[in-house]
Amino acid sequence: MMPVIMAALGRTVVKAEVFQAGVKNIKSVVKVLNDHLAEKHFLVGDNLTIADVVAACSLIMAYQTVLDAGFRKGMPHVTEWFERCVGLPSFVRRLGYIKMTQSAFK
Repeated sequence: MMPVIMAALGRTVVKAEVFQAGVKNIKSVVKVLNDHLAEKHFLVGDNLTIADVVAACSLIMAYQTVLDAGFRKGMPHVTEWFERCVGLPSFVRRLGYIKMTQSAFK
């Protein structure tokens, strides 16, 4: 995930194949989360926990840069969970409104 973040922030130049491998890794993690959240509102139990906070915060950069609208459409459970988390007033007060990308960085 770090090569993707570093490239997205403009901190370093990353070879295309390294960047694509990082994106592939992020997408595989998101798929696992999507499967886990198929019948749940939060990662653990019925309420927001520290697990949700940590996981959602770690995915902010990915949702803003490489998880485009087409990919999100195929991962409805994790996308709804992410939107639910970052839309909570406590998130918004600390992080502002999170705008997800429509098209992925290349």
